[in-house]
Amino acid sequence: PPPPPAPPSRPASSGRIVIALVVVGLIAVVALVVGIIDLARPASSGASKASMAASPSPTFTPDQVAGAKKDLCTTYRVAARSVKQDTNAEDVAIARVAVTNAAGMLEAAANNPALGGSERDAARNLAAAYRNADAISSVFDKTSPVFQQAVDDVNRLDGVMAAACP
Repeated sequence: PPPPPAPPSRPASSGRIVIALVVVGLIAVVALVVGIIDLARPASSGASKASMAASPSPTFTPDQVAGAKKDLCTTYRVAARSVKQDTNAEDVAIARVAVTNAAGMLEAAANNPALGGSERDAARNLAAAYRNADAISSVFDKTSPVFQQAVDDVNRLDGVMAAACP
């Protein structure tokens, strides 16, 4: 009689291949995580600190500073007039557009590097209050205390901006 067939055997190398693939996969995952963490971390290397320390902050002439403030105040007056006009009318959609537009105008004007910090902060704070009031108006009606607080914030910060732009 013929000899019985040999039992099938797995090659010994297939187990090693699986282990090698698992190890390579783990290394790839670790590299991906490290890369993501590195991208999310702010750049603060010694070289960049040295170059930042070596470059002096820009200085502006009195005319540049005055021009920046004049531009900001002109923008503020137009934005504030638009907000006042359109938020006291009946069309809520137009009021929201006016508030959003005014916030964008103030943010853009506040980006002038020749502006003083107090004027820049006043403009940015009013722009943020406009955006907050706009968002709140989507959820709360005019009688809500939350909405009223947002309006009070806009009015208070408008006063600060008006004082910066007499």
